[in-house]
Amino acid sequence: MDYLEGLRLIVERSPAFRGKRVQIVVIANPAAGGFTMRKRSAENRQTWATVLEWVLPNPRLALSCLARVHLTSRSGHAREIAGTVADEIIRGEIDADCVLLVSVGGDGTHHEVQTSLAERMLERGERGLSSRICVLRLPFGTGNDGADGRALSETLELLTSEVEIALSPVVRICRSSLDKVHYAFNIASIGIDAFISDMTNHLKKRIPGDVYKLWIDLACVFYNRVYRVAEMGLYAASGGEPLWAGRKRWVLAVMGASGHRTYGSNQRILPGDQNVCCVADMSLLDKLKLKGRFATGMHAGLDRTVLVKAERLVVSYDRKVLMQVDGETVPLGKGDFPVVMELTEPCMP
Repeated sequence: MDYLEGLRLIVERSPAFRGKRVQIVVIANPAAGGFTMRKRSAENRQTWATVLEWVLPNPRLALSCLARVHLTSRSGHAREIAGTVADEIIRGEIDADCVLLVSVGGDGTHHEVQTSLAERMLERGERGLSSRICVLRLPFGTGNDGADGRALSETLELLTSEVEIALSPVVRICRSSLDKVHYAFNIASIGIDAFISDMTNHLKKRIPGDVYKLWIDLACVFYNRVYRVAEMGLYAASGGEPLWAGRKRWVLAVMGASGHRTYGSNQRILPGDQNVCCVADMSLLDKLKLKGRFATGMHAGLDRTVLVKAERLVVSYDRKVLMQVDGETVPLGKGDFPVVMELTEPCMP
């Protein structure tokens, strides 16, 4: 039994879609490691078979369930496909109570799919999409920080348990030099980790697998040589009220769609309820000594670290630096600042 038919059988028995007519639209990246890496592919197929064996005796709960799949062939393709599906929903061309849009791939695929939806809901005012669509992100990539579960079994459990479809806020990022808006659905950041992401993305083209952790060590040595760290102004606010501000040699400024988030293959940068983390520059020895604490979420309370819960983060800087948005990097120059990161209202289902 192939993945698509298996997914249809699982969804039509899901309590989340009880009494609904469901249209499943799968957007899959066939080059993702969950398909191409032999061991990962075998593990995923075994997980799929196990879940199906457990689910099939259950009664059908959805009124109807149809499914179709689109395979991506290039960068940006997932975004185009998701946009076409969203427009079909807006025009009333899909006869269903709910469209389950399933993104299958790595964090880049998930980001493209959700960006297309965010543009329509937040920029074009198509707020009705939130009640007609639901996104499910299957972890078929390397890091899987932006998926709905780090393991496939954990993600499929959302379809087999008594759960509700919830709306999540999005991090909207505006640069002073452009009208273009960036969106992050997991974490956006400026500084050293964007450098790590950039190097990782280049190396992944030559060496498949998780090379992020290798670049953490290398970045500790080389970052200050490639990007000369200078004073950066940071200002965090919530509800229009200032929470915290600081100006020093910050090496990292992070904002997540919420707290309790990871990036870079499970690096626990936001271990608690706070969704903003700022880290001051430090000596090479301290970087090497403390990097393990940042990976495991034990950096709260360090005198070089600030963690707050905020709706808005403003970054001022007068040098070039890199920004990462859900693992994809964006070069920034002096004219891009100030950069404003802010949480939108809950909109992503």
